[in-house]
Amino acid sequence: MGAPGSYYWTGTVKVLNLTDNTYYKLNDDAVIARRYTYLGYAVTAGHFSQPTTTDIVGGAPQDGGIGKVYIFRTDRRSGSLIKIFQASGKKMGSYFGSSLCAVDLNSDGLSDLLVGAPMFSEIRDEGQVTVYINRGNGVLEEQLILDGDNAYNAHFGETIATLGDIDDDGFPDVAIGAPKEDNYVGAVYIYHGDSNGIIPQYSMKLSGQTINPKLRMFGQSISGGVDMDSNGYPDMTVGAFLSDNVVLLRSRPVITVDISIFLPVSINITAPQCHDGLQPVNCLNVTACFRFSGKHVPGEIGLNYNLTADVAKKEKNHQPRVYFVTSGETAGQITEKLQLSYMQEKCEHYLAYVKGFVFLV
Repeated sequence: MGAPGSYYWTGTVKVLNLTDNTYYKLNDDAVIARRYTYLGYAVTAGHFSQPTTTDIVGGAPQDGGIGKVYIFRTDRRSGSLIKIFQASGKKMGSYFGSSLCAVDLNSDGLSDLLVGAPMFSEIRDEGQVTVYINRGNGVLEEQLILDGDNAYNAHFGETIATLGDIDDDGFPDVAIGAPKEDNYVGAVYIYHGDSNGIIPQYSMKLSGQTINPKLRMFGQSISGGVDMDSNGYPDMTVGAFLSDNVVLLRSRPVITVDISIFLPVSINITAPQCHDGLQPVNCLNVTACFRFSGKHVPGEIGLNYNLTADVAKKEKNHQPRVYFVTSGETAGQITEKLQLSYMQEKCEHYLAYVKGFVFLV
């Protein structure tokens, strides 16, 4: 629990373990000595020290004018919260630490941390979110800074929420709200976790204007991680404060297509294997295999694909060296459509011709 108004707005963080009714409070003089820090304005919890322990995070967006974030571990013997990590904002008045999100972005068993600074300004309150990656034992390293579209008065980072794995790649995803973007219309940005932490570029931007032109301050609140329609994927709800609405956004099933292309290890260019009309030419067999998978996906899908024999470098006027022959005509690219059944591999076979070589002696 956060209590940002306590002790003349010094603020504090308190923990009550409901299992054994154990109470923990903050006694760190270095943290609680300053007034008007607003500690506890935002709180969250995660596995920062090790995967089996739960540590507490508290934001103090007015601390030093630039804002700070603290991570505490619980000490059972003394009933105290012990500081193990702290980070500071980078600019006065940014409100760094006013929003927090603990999420294991790289699926290593340890929580990483996203910290919002919604009033960070280059011109006016564009806002930004700092991503800290957990290196173990409570050591967090700043990976990068997210700013959405860096829009004027967007308040990007006003709210941050973990969504669960909406794209079914094995890594959690997050949503970041910018409720004042586009003159208070609001927007929500989706970012995907990966093995390195988080992908820097957002994968999707949801604008309140696009969803419903009447929405205002879309993204002021976000909640995710609950599968509302039982399709195997977590969904998301977004609050639009000024229009008194909540929007439910459902995640669609993700289809993963596995593609393999098989070529001969080598060809003997001195002994042409095929004929193009009356001309002997070198050729090779090309096999392309497809299979799709996913949770709660259709039993059969139609797949359109292009198979390109050789990508010519247009800037150097290079001509393709390999081509296909279909229905008596040559082509550098084949466009096909096939029907695939769930988890059943299907292969297509092609013959590719290699243009003749000229040897200079």
